[in-house]
Amino acid sequence: MNNLDNADLLVLISADAEWQAVTAYYQQPLTSTSPFGAFFRVNIAGQRAILFQGGWGKVAAAASTQYAIDTWHPRLVINLGTCGGFEGRVKTGEILLVTETLMYDIYERMENPDQARAHYASTIDLSILAQPYPQEVRLSRLISAD
Repeated sequence: MNNLDNADLLVLISADAEWQAVTAYYQQPLTSTSPFGAFFRVNIAGQRAILFQGGWGKVAAAASTQYAIDTWHPRLVINLGTCGGFEGRVKTGEILLVTETLMYDIYERMENPDQARAHYASTIDLSILAQPYPQEVRLSRLISAD
């Protein structure tokens, strides 16, 4: 694959409703298909971008993300999506910029459960993003049991 096929930015979208919103925003772009879902190319702030619907759930998300990384070799991967929240902790419509993830459905009974949860936790250095951000966001932890 040559550099013209590569992307600077990969935006992953999972759910059908989210994908419909993205394609509506881009006025129903011409899409191509992959083994995992549809995708299309756009230019975002001078960056060659691939918007890719990879599927929902841990297995589809992991497989489609690896496929997209191997195919387009992006410099940055963004996972765009919606999520639920705990009442009083997040407001409906609030945009979270996730700095840390934690999977809370790890039930380690043979060893230390805190060690198992820590193994699957991750943080991200957002210093590459210029501030002020283009819209209001709240830096936050994301917890998942998917």
